[in-house]
Amino acid sequence: MPKVTFDAIKAAADEFFHRHWPSSEAEVPSWNIPWDLVGTLPGHNKQGIYLLLGEHDEVLYIGVGASLGGGKYTGYGLGRRTNQYFRMAEGQRGVRVKNRQYAPKKKWADRGVSQVVTLGFHQDYAYLAYGLEAFLLREIETPYNKVRSARASNS
Repeated sequence: MPKVTFDAIKAAADEFFHRHWPSSEAEVPSWNIPWDLVGTLPGHNKQGIYLLLGEHDEVLYIGVGASLGGGKYTGYGLGRRTNQYFRMAEGQRGVRVKNRQYAPKKKWADRGVSQVVTLGFHQDYAYLAYGLEAFLLREIETPYNKVRSARASNS
């Protein structure tokens, strides 16, 4: 399987937005800078797409964090979803949030995850994150996403 880069994902997402985004109504979401596991995840308070990256911007996993949440965390789908992959690094209790370090949980550390990139959607359009995830998984094979039947039947 050839390595998939973040640039390849951005190009595929651009194609999705060209085909499906209601351009007259809202600005197309833009990718956040890669999070190096220090401080707060960019886009943690939005719903959208996340990429787990390894060395040299290799995309290891594509996921969606678009749950609605509740209470003061309504719309925090990305933060909630990515919390399942990371934990606070040892010795970080009491460290200010902006300086706090995180580490991938063992399974993802063993797979080489070192960064996360998010694409946050305005809450009114967050439902399109599911469509973007399906589109990306149909078009691109990553090491740790399961093969989807749509991609398998196109091969």
